[in-house]
This record gives sequence, C-alpha cells and structure tokens, in this order.
Amino acid sequence: MRLSSAHAPLANTGVFEVPVEHLFVMGDNRDNSNDSRSLQAQNGVGFVPVSFVVGRVIASFGGH
Repeated sequence: MRLSSAHAPLANTGVFEVPVEHLFVMGDNRDNSNDSRSLQAQNGVGFVPVSFVVGRVIASFGGH
C-alpha cells in the first residue's frame, strides 16, 4: 500500500546514497519518524557518522 505524501511525507522516498563512514538510521514508526530520511538542515537526523556510535546491540526484542 502506498500512502499519499500529504498524510505521510516520508513514506515513499527515493534511493539514498549513504556517505562513507556514515549510517542510515530508521525510526520505529516508518511513516512518521524523523530519521535519516530527513536532512539535518530540515531539523532531521540526516546521516549519522560512525564515530558517533558509542555502543553495540546485545539484544533485540520484537521486530522481524
């Protein structure tokens, strides 16, 4: 199902090219999350430098 951009502007985006040494982060509410799909210049997260990562995942609950 494709959502209209009026209701969820980040639901249907193009392809992203992530710069070297950066991460693309996705929020848990895909249609309404302010994540790497929003540029920092637009008050979004943008691509996150790998150097900002200070821990690692040891468990994951839920999801697929």
